[in-house]
Amino acid sequence: MKRSKMIIIGVLVVGVIAVGVYFSLFHVNLDQYDFHQTLTFEVSPDGQYQVELILLGKQEERYDEEGNVITNKNESYDQYARLWYEPETTEDGSTIWHDKHTKIIYYEKNCTEDNIEWLDDDTIIINDMRLNIHRDVYDYRRK
Repeated sequence: MKRSKMIIIGVLVVGVIAVGVYFSLFHVNLDQYDFHQTLTFEVSPDGQYQVELILLGKQEERYDEEGNVITNKNESYDQYARLWYEPETTEDGSTIWHDKHTKIIYYEKNCTEDNIEWLDDDTIIINDMRLNIHRDVYDYRRK
């Protein structure tokens, strides 16, 4: 009985560590930001992918002498790039990009650049970071 308890405790400890690693290195919590603003987006040369670069920021509330709330955006901004894939083409020829076909491929802290350049159908440069959209993800926390 004692050995089975040790195994259960060991599995729980490993699980807690795995969850901690996931949230500290792989999860992008967009809810921590007060605003999201699209900076730019580019469609791949073959039209099958779109990358949207989004500015993330927080707002700080202060009060003036009369007690009125003054909201200021912060001085540092984070960015993420969302890759859209599997677009739907309608009968009239327009393209629809669905939210269920997206993934984050770039996440940077305190970034002021907003450059996207497609090199080919599978390779993109985002703020001087070259990524293969099928296998690469850039996240500043994993440097």
